[in-house]
Amino acid sequence: MTPKPNIVLVGIAGTPDDFLLSPYALKAWLAAKPAIRDGAEIEILSYPFVPAGQRAEAAERILRDVCAREPRLAGFACYLWNRETVDLLAAGLKARRPDTLVALGGPEICEEEIRAGRFDGASADFLVFGEGEKPLEALALHLLGARPGLDGVRGLARREEGRWVTHGADAIERLDQAPSPYLTGAIPDELLARPGIRANVESQRGCNFRCAYCFYHKDFRGIRYRDPGAVVEEMALVDRRGIRMCRITDANFISDREHAKTILRGLVERRLQLSLFAEILPQFVDEELAGLFGEFVRCAPGNVLMLGIGLQTTHEESLRAIRRAIPLRHFERAFDLLAGQGAILKTDLILGLPRETRESYFRTIEFIAEKLRRGTHFLSLAVLRVLPGSDMAEIARREGLVPDTRDAGRFVYETPTMPRPHMLECLRLNAAAFRVLSTVHMTQGPRIRDLYFEAKDRLGVPHVRLLRRLARDFFDYLQARRTDFVKPDFPNAEDYASKDIRRDIPDDWLAERLARLGEAGLPETES
Repeated sequence: MTPKPNIVLVGIAGTPDDFLLSPYALKAWLAAKPAIRDGAEIEILSYPFVPAGQRAEAAERILRDVCAREPRLAGFACYLWNRETVDLLAAGLKARRPDTLVALGGPEICEEEIRAGRFDGASADFLVFGEGEKPLEALALHLLGARPGLDGVRGLARREEGRWVTHGADAIERLDQAPSPYLTGAIPDELLARPGIRANVESQRGCNFRCAYCFYHKDFRGIRYRDPGAVVEEMALVDRRGIRMCRITDANFISDREHAKTILRGLVERRLQLSLFAEILPQFVDEELAGLFGEFVRCAPGNVLMLGIGLQTTHEESLRAIRRAIPLRHFERAFDLLAGQGAILKTDLILGLPRETRESYFRTIEFIAEKLRRGTHFLSLAVLRVLPGSDMAEIARREGLVPDTRDAGRFVYETPTMPRPHMLECLRLNAAAFRVLSTVHMTQGPRIRDLYFEAKDRLGVPHVRLLRRLARDFFDYLQARRTDFVKPDFPNAEDYASKDIRRDIPDDWLAERLARLGEAGLPETES
């Protein structure tokens, strides 16, 4: 008997304790089609995050795994964090197995960039953009001889006379048509049994906003919702498997309040025990919704709820430039309601936005620092990325934003209103703010945060003045260690606060420094 052709889909996650949901969702979709299920073997290869310095080694290891399956079709999910590794994999696979068809898909693949020629040199036979279910189904059927050709397939780019040809994106009309990767067994038990694994669950596709720096909304015209009951069943399965971390992958989990409330009521009724994370937009929070979030926190021992609530900046000109106008009063009301219900709030700020100045960024830091006084909240400090295919790319050109060419991260290096010296000052201020204000995962909990606020109150100075002083003290302390923080151009600054500052600035030294500032005052005047 002729063996079935193998279809291998590869996912490389964005964190060490994570896995990509999309390859398993695609497998569930393909396996629901009898011609594909009966005609092919579909296998998912899942890998954790690959650090920058280990990409060549990881690509070789993954390539051996892929080649061992002798795939007829190999698909790679491309995200910002794994694109370099995927490029190595695709090139290596075509060199070793020229007859294997290679397809690249995921958020990094967008039709505008395909047409602009960005992927002309890609080691791929097909590019899948937008939602992957329908175009991959067409490709699999063609591979199996059940579809005569691929002309006009939406969401699938293929080469004709050396150039990519596209016909627009495609999407599933109703998400309840898509089988659950959890409930159908597409996600294997051995993956869910991996120690420390976090489960990702999708309840909708689409976003209320069209923020210029994001291209998520380009793939999804409007918002479509899954059956809330199926979402609850997936989380119940996660709970039964003993997984304690779960992320809802939606852009705005509460985009439809009743949809979100139905899911939350289901979690509370089941008394599921989870550490749950979701992104929300503050203007959608009402008292009933906040109360249901609180009920989830209290319904089972050890439940933790973290909600990402993007502020980005308080500078109205910048918000208008990126099409993200969230009135500050909505943020404050949502913050207070949710914090009062025991939620941990992850507030996102972005440095390097158009028209932002050092002074306007300081005002944002001043505002959010005071909001973090209550609770054990988390401050997420990012540098603007200009993603190809996003509207931000054109805005960046128009506004004169200067890209950072030192690596492939696509970060902003400086702007007309934020010259590099000011950018460096804000980056070092970010590191100090993260160290004293973000208490999540700190070994001694809120101790440093509390000592910081005690010192601030004794000194009677604004947050920014104290944080700038701490940044200077960090610089002096780290001079002999030659960490990135003290290097002239602060390399890797966009990740330093979240990855290195807690290691470089120990609790004992910082606690002593905060106490000494409180006793001696703050003699130097900050310029």
